[in-house]
Amino acid sequence: MNIGKYIFAQVIDFIPRYQFDKLVKMYKGDWHAKDLSCYNQLLHLLFGQITGCVSIRDICLCLEAHGSSIYHLGIRKSVNQSNLCRANEKMDYRIYEGLGMYLSVSSDQCIQTQRLLR
Repeated sequence: MNIGKYIFAQVIDFIPRYQFDKLVKMYKGDWHAKDLSCYNQLLHLLFGQITGCVSIRDICLCLEAHGSSIYHLGIRKSVNQSNLCRANEKMDYRIYEGLGMYLSVSSDQCIQTQRLLR
């Protein structure tokens, strides 16, 4: 029986949600998004990366298999394969590029701070 947070939910806590929402607003990422927001898409793709899924079909099948616990993983709603494929085609890549750049810079600053404290 799990008494704490799932590991995936703990990984998600490291994503700066405020910074991600600023990028989504800047590039109008959630414009006309009904079922799949940019954040939900990010969570689907992160889940696939962490679990070692090799295709979008694997991601969707794996999330369907976890049916009752996906909310506890931090994913509000699972989507089907065609919606995820369509989102990957239509969403602006600069949102995720900006998030990667922000995470890279913040981790570099953290490492430099630790070196100064030694």
